[in-house]
Amino acid sequence: MPTPASRSIVRARSLVRRCALAGAAVAAASAGSVALAAPQESPAALRAARAATVAAASARPFEVARHRIEARVEPAERSLDLLDEIEVVARVDGLAELRLYTSVVTVDDVTCDRPIEWSSAPSPNADVLTVTFGAPLAAGERVTLLVHAFAADYFLGTDQQLIAEIAVLGQVRPRSSWSSHVLWYPFDEGHDAAMEITFDVPAGYVAVTGGRRVLHEEADGRARFRYVEETRHARLLPFGFAVAQYATAAAKSPAGLDLEVFAWPGEEARIAQRVQLLQKGAAQFERALGPLPWSAVRFCHVTPETKETGVSLPGQILVSDFYFPDLAGVDASDGDLERPDVLGLLVVADELSHQWNIYAAGFPNELGEGLSTWTNAFFVEALHGAAAYRKVLAGCKRGWIGAPMRGAAERAIADPAVYATARYRSIVFCKTPLVLHLLREQLGDERFFAGLAAAFARRERAVDGFERFAAGFSAGAGVDLAPFFEQWFFRAGWPKVALAMHPIPGGAAVTTRQLQEGADWDFELPLEFRGAGDAVHRTRIRINRREQVFDVAVPFVPQSLQGDPDDACPIEIAR
Repeated sequence: MPTPASRSIVRARSLVRRCALAGAAVAAASAGSVALAAPQESPAALRAARAATVAAASARPFEVARHRIEARVEPAERSLDLLDEIEVVARVDGLAELRLYTSVVTVDDVTCDRPIEWSSAPSPNADVLTVTFGAPLAAGERVTLLVHAFAADYFLGTDQQLIAEIAVLGQVRPRSSWSSHVLWYPFDEGHDAAMEITFDVPAGYVAVTGGRRVLHEEADGRARFRYVEETRHARLLPFGFAVAQYATAAAKSPAGLDLEVFAWPGEEARIAQRVQLLQKGAAQFERALGPLPWSAVRFCHVTPETKETGVSLPGQILVSDFYFPDLAGVDASDGDLERPDVLGLLVVADELSHQWNIYAAGFPNELGEGLSTWTNAFFVEALHGAAAYRKVLAGCKRGWIGAPMRGAAERAIADPAVYATARYRSIVFCKTPLVLHLLREQLGDERFFAGLAAAFARRERAVDGFERFAAGFSAGAGVDLAPFFEQWFFRAGWPKVALAMHPIPGGAAVTTRQLQEGADWDFELPLEFRGAGDAVHRTRIRINRREQVFDVAVPFVPQSLQGDPDDACPIEIAR
């Protein structure tokens, strides 16, 4: 079984990427048939497995309630020294031992307000710090551990089979010191403690992390920055940091969220571009998803020693040079999110959206990534209008339905086995936005956005994120959407439909036939009829059986019919 550290890194794989679509179509470029016949779990079995995972996470024997960290960063020496005061709460009677996890730093002393023994030992993905109490703790009892750790050369490179895009997950270096996936303080399995972090850095350097900044002082050639995060939420990734000689600019969102951008002196124009984009993105996401439960998001330019990175952490976004280009004149209206210039623009919205879907709402990574692809399209809609939004979704459809891989198993989004298929990226990144678009078309904007906001407002971590999303959306939209989400999130594959039409008085008779293997699908299909001249008529039909015939009213004599005319729904039209 993987350690919490390995789970954090594995689940974070797809957070570090060029954009939500980058690689999806490329990775699926080898044409062939999708292996839909691979064994598939039933929706009930998937739900049971997911519920068991959530229950196991909630049943941990202790929790870390708070970290108070003093971190001294010396960029010229490449070192980090930290003192972490950890508040531990027993959740069961007779707690005799606890385990915490670190990487990169070496633990050299642990003390407590009661007798303990401690040891630190390496494991494949993190060091394990074991603390044994002289007298077991009772449920609800609190103790404080004081841990000293250091790294003479703070640097973590990664196995390229794990995260292919990047080579460095954290470093302390003279130009750019930063951390994203590195477990640089001891943390527990819940990884949801409140935080107070003070950075001590040379004067002229700026230290940045998530949380509310409560202190900035300079004296005797040193600068101190203190951040506090009282909101407890499960983190996929640890509290990261960025330390450099930064220039900065800031603004506020309509809901009062502090938006700050940090980059190198001389990059002030690029800083201003990102401040504007963060304002636009935050305003849009606040309207659609609700406000964030914390006060600030900080966007930082970092420079890994090799390769690139783009990652969202709680309250902080880190991007490297590739994702920090000049954005003057960049136009995403063609919906192509894989162009390098567009990636620099979209990474702002993509990583910002993770503040909502991964950290605030706490949705599973396999749902959160698809939600971010949809919010990318939604962001493009704000910039360029509805036609551009639909073009992004058409790209998603090409990346999923239009680019199968020979022998690769198709899986349900909610199936944990989705991570084991070569179609992982095409399913996880591309299917959810198409499903949400289908639902938006079905409900209309008023009910759709009411449902979306309600889904994001549900944050009961003892309930699986897929269940919370469906229940919240149903409540907000005022309609039971459980069957809709069960079909699209818990079932693999997609419907394939053959259409035929012939004119009848007042319209057309449309015959539909579902061609896919397995059970019938239930969905609404957009139709577009064309007639003489420029005559166009659009409508929708509900398909829920293998073969059906619909008499459709059309205000002219129809000459042709197209299903899914925008090519933006999770449905294959037989040609």
